[in-house]
Amino acid sequence: MKILIVEDDTLLLQGLILAAQTEGYACDGVSTARAAEHSLESGHYSLMVLDLGLPDEDGLHFLTRVRQKKIYPAGTHSDRPRYAQRPYYRAGCRRR
Repeated sequence: MKILIVEDDTLLLQGLILAAQTEGYACDGVSTARAAEHSLESGHYSLMVLDLGLPDEDGLHFLTRVRQKKIYPAGTHSDRPRYAQRPYYRAGCRRR
């Protein structure tokens, strides 16, 4: 499983990458929506951890654009309340 972590807080990004790698996951980290879009288009990721408060674009708006392009991240995470989050899965997978 390869994970893309999108987080603009450098310390948090490094911590999330370290935690994922410690658990045995391959992981890439970026700090902007633009970099995340490029990474999603050029690589295959099973999961995306997405900060919804990115500096260059609102995370939900970014996620909507990514879904319209049919680039499906497997999941999202934010520090917003749980009701503001929804999991998004690759085509063919069930929604929880």
